[in-house]
Amino acid sequence: MSITNLDRLFTEANAGLGYETARVLSFSKYPYHIFVGSRSLKRGVEAVARLRQHSNGATTFSVLKLDVTSDADISAAFEEVASKHNHLDVLVNNAGIATDNIDQPGSPSLRATFQGTFDTNVVHREQDGKTVEGSIDGCNNTHLRLTNQQC
Repeated sequence: MSITNLDRLFTEANAGLGYETARVLSFSKYPYHIFVGSRSLKRGVEAVARLRQHSNGATTFSVLKLDVTSDADISAAFEEVASKHNHLDVLVNNAGIATDNIDQPGSPSLRATFQGTFDTNVVHREQDGKTVEGSIDGCNNTHLRLTNQQC
């Protein structure tokens, strides 16, 4: 099996586990394209500079300003990936949230807290008739569909 130009998006890949996962892939024998998602564009650019030092030379990188709690950032990242690559092979949603402040005065209700957590962490988004959803094809390859068309 030949593996070429596999596109991966790591949310919050400018530090921590997301960065380390991207770093390990960057010196793999396979030529990946790694999208480094970061809430801060500056930190994302800095992370890519560090990642390039470890790269196998065939791996390429892009920075996406991506705050997973921002609909505008999600839409912009979606459009960037769709327009330049038309697909993702793997999404590593490293930037999930968990809130548990329901017992504090003035905090949202339990229902609102769970809904906010679910909305941020679950990979399914529909905007302007375009769907982003995680799925597994008949070959057991995980991929991310960027349109309503069959893969």
